[in-house]
Amino acid sequence: MSASVSLFMSSNMQEDELKVLKKFLMGRQMSETAFVEEAAHWSRELTRMRASGPGDAENALRGIEQEYGINYWTLWQLRYRLAAVKKISAGTYALIKAAYDAERQRQFNKLKRDIEITAAIAGDENHAVRAARAVVGKAD
Repeated sequence: MSASVSLFMSSNMQEDELKVLKKFLMGRQMSETAFVEEAAHWSRELTRMRASGPGDAENALRGIEQEYGINYWTLWQLRYRLAAVKKISAGTYALIKAAYDAERQRQFNKLKRDIEITAAIAGDENHAVRAARAVVGKAD
């Protein structure tokens, strides 16, 4: 891979969505490097949320590719060869952001289900249940 690696727009991106995204991105005063670094952060967090433990990053990357349509090698480069990635397309950036947001929402919903299961076992007045509900309530 060359030092001027560029990540290209995914075919999943609709033309109208791309126009809206382009308008949004043009309003943000960030360098190409900042966009790449932000996408890399989301990619790392997404991989962390999907991994079942240490050493499971490759499986997590494959799962992200399958579920969200983000190319495995794009994710891999952002994780392991970030210095080689000089720019990222708006479409790829948007896909990673959307996947990150969707995964955070999935994790949040999972937490809410876990709280309800715990409440059913320990009772609604349990200190841990009340504390967890207070945290989730603030995030809603």
